[in-house]
Amino acid sequence: MEQYYNSGIEKIIEKDYLEAIGSFDHCLKYDDSYALAYLQKGRVKAALGDTEEAIMELSRAIRYDPDLAEAYFYMGYFMFGEDTTGTSEEMLRTALEKGYETADLYYYLGLIELLRGDQDNALISFNK
Repeated sequence: MEQYYNSGIEKIIEKDYLEAIGSFDHCLKYDDSYALAYLQKGRVKAALGDTEEAIMELSRAIRYDPDLAEAYFYMGYFMFGEDTTGTSEEMLRTALEKGYETADLYYYLGLIELLRGDQDNALISFNK
């Protein structure tokens, strides 16, 4: 199973996205609850322009591993700009609560705060 997962990661690096999906699918044949494979499939689907499928894959990752903070980040990131429900912000904040701290996460939280007109908290996020 790990060899298929690692192969999928290598294919992502090579930008051979269709082969990456195939590798992750093989991995999931051995363990259909392997959250990291769903996470990576979601990233690949988004790279291929299929945001809706990406979000579905990330939802599966979260279902199988509710503590997979990176899945919440990508879910919020992929929803950003099209979300009118606040789910994007909720996903980003959940990623932060679960320990996923990156400059990208703070950048998107800052943008959300700016869009709400909260310049003070936006600057705090941007400076992190």
